[in-house]
Amino acid sequence: MNNIYITGFMSSGKTVVSSELSRITGKKLIDTDDMIEKTLNMIIKDIFFEKGEEYFRKVESEMLLRASESEGAIISTGGGIVLSEYNRSIMHKSGVIAALLPDFSVIEERLELARATRPLLMEDISLIRKRFEDRLPLYKDCDFEIPVDNSMTPEDIAREIIKRIDV
Repeated sequence: MNNIYITGFMSSGKTVVSSELSRITGKKLIDTDDMIEKTLNMIIKDIFFEKGEEYFRKVESEMLLRASESEGAIISTGGGIVLSEYNRSIMHKSGVIAALLPDFSVIEERLELARATRPLLMEDISLIRKRFEDRLPLYKDCDFEIPVDNSMTPEDIAREIIKRIDV
């Protein structure tokens, strides 16, 4: 089985769903954000503020390429990884892409908790909504979409992914 990439907007549940998917399947879990932080010995928020988004996106692509060389891993990605056509191509070539797609109201509910670690969520809600809407077509460049709402547990979502790809 190829890799399973989990994509979606910030606060869509990628990290927790990927962890649950790894637990259920026994497959190795790779988190591209964790790779970036360990490689640079900095938290993402500081990378954005000190080095800028362009630098972050370059390193993000490098980490994705490294992660894509795994076989049969669950790979949790950052919310902006889909901005690069190159990144989307890497994911398509080396696995299946499951996009977690909550309604924006779900993102809005989760915002306060996420603001502490997500630099791009510091903006006004209208700018965040625009970013969400702009990225939506890029998330939909996937193998399948998983609608997400707050009534679903991470395990529910992970099991839905398993059903879709017959792990």
